Amino acid sequence: MKGLLLLTGEAFREGIQGIHKRDTKNSFHPQKMASESHIDFCNYLKEKHGIKMDIFIRTYDTKYEKELKSWYPNCKYKSTKELMGNKILQDAVNEIDKDYDFIFMTRMDIFIKPYFYSVFNPKWKTIHFFSQNFTAWNCGMNGRYPLVNPIFRFIPKTYFHVLTNIDVSHDGWKHYHEVFHIPHSKMDFMVDTYHDADTYKDYNPYYRFVGRPESTIWHDRGKKINRKLFGKKITCKKGKIWDWRGKTFKQYHLP
Repeated sequence: MKGLLLLTGEAFREGIQGIHKRDTKNSFHPQKMASESHIDFCNYLKEKHGIKMDIFIRTYDTKYEKELKSWYPNCKYKSTKELMGNKILQDAVNEIDKDYDFIFMTRMDIFIKPYFYSVFNPKWKTIHFFSQNFTAWNCGMNGRYPLVNPIFRFIPKTYFHVLTNIDVSHDGWKHYHEVFHIPHSKMDFMVDTYHDADTYKDYNPYYRFVGRPESTIWHDRGKKINRKLFGKKITCKKGKIWDWRGKTFKQYHLP
């Protein structure tokens, strides 16, 4: 098998959501740790499954470019000066060779924890998002669609046609269902638990953002997702209030 690890977004980033502070002295070592975890993950796939992994980095200009490239031997690399938001991922997939069995996508500033290795299955035949989003945000559902945590995305070769209109939002499941008519049965989650994408807000044992403090609170610890709800109209009951960065959010629970 042959796979592609696609890494996009800001490297050497420091700060929580909405802050784009980069190339600081303090950001260097955390990014190195994240990059080493990407290489370790690829090495694991080769040793465990015999998979040859290519790496494509689509990021932004950095004063540490020389060092960054040295951490990824023989990878494809492209950088841009101006911030592109989520468009940088679409730009990347438009350029890549589609001669792979699967594409695995994540962010440059993500540290992949070893616990994730045993979760990953390179032979998945369906589109996989990392997890359903935590229930503190609309009970993990948007109507009849599960909200997704899109930090890890797995696209098998059979579904490479969705790369023409990629989605990295919490509504990725809804997007692929409505735009490409992918049935609910052809999408799934890598884990059976709820997690917010941002490890500053919600802990998980599978990855973390290297440029932010990591939460010690796993809001949905012990709760398992219910796949029987997918495709059904769900109305959430309002629950308790929780606070993040000085803002108040309503927490919801399934009826």
